[in-house]
Amino acid sequence: MTDKSVETTLAVEFGMSRRQSLFIRAWWLVKSKPLGALGGFILIFAILVAIFAPVISPYDPEISDRTSRLTPPDTKHWFGTDHIARDVMSRVIYGSRVSLLVGFIAVVTSSVLGTALGVASAYFGKTLDLLLQRVVDSMQALPGLVLALTLMAAMGPSLTAVIIAITAVRVPGTVRTVRSVALSVKASQYAEAARAVGADDWRVMFRHITPNCMAPVIVVGSAVLGGAIVTEASLSFLGLGVPPNIPTWGNMLGQAQERYIAAGPWTSVFPGLALTFTAFGINLLGDALRDILDPRLRGSR
Repeated sequence: MTDKSVETTLAVEFGMSRRQSLFIRAWWLVKSKPLGALGGFILIFAILVAIFAPVISPYDPEISDRTSRLTPPDTKHWFGTDHIARDVMSRVIYGSRVSLLVGFIAVVTSSVLGTALGVASAYFGKTLDLLLQRVVDSMQALPGLVLALTLMAAMGPSLTAVIIAITAVRVPGTVRTVRSVALSVKASQYAEAARAVGADDWRVMFRHITPNCMAPVIVVGSAVLGGAIVTEASLSFLGLGVPPNIPTWGNMLGQAQERYIAAGPWTSVFPGLALTFTAFGINLLGDALRDILDPRLRGSR
């Protein structure tokens, strides 16, 4: 009997509530995948910082303290101030909002579109599969950042344009992954049984094939989230992301490297650390989810 089944049996035997049972499962996850749990805590912390930014931010990110231009970290400004005397800590806190918002929307959009197109390509095959896969090949032939830069140059800098560009970059990988899984599920006995009893194509696709493709979609989504945040920061760093007046980690890095990185290195260190730790935590969580959800890597517990 596995550790998880033992814990579930104990919860039932001793009459534990559902909340207590969830706590046991969470504790099992911490013990079995400590790095994944650490990544989850980092992501939760970043989300809480973004949600409660107006509460925990010591200053308005757009207000300048003209007496403290390029001031190093001190008790008044913990992360120092930038070239126009704005508090760096406040801007880092508010910058998490844009980065996480863009990342999560891009993940959801690319996962939904990629899953739908991947399942349809695998199920219907023939001409549809040929056309979709050639489009995917064409998009994957270009480096992701180059494709995103091309789309941003065409649409102009805005939050919506950034989301569209990152979604377009991430959809092809999801389509290719889901298609490979859906091809094996399509040939399974339960899918053939559903067709044998008269289920139409849409019912087989959405009730039998799509649910069995969700594990790799979740794993790919976790990887896409970290990549989307880094891509948004890269676009903002190059001046083609969100407008410069909106605080983001990429904007802060771009403004610092232009002329102030030598006079005020803290203006680039702290947003860089925030970006690094957030992407690092997401990758740790994604690796743990892959180990848990992939039967070939799950092993014995």
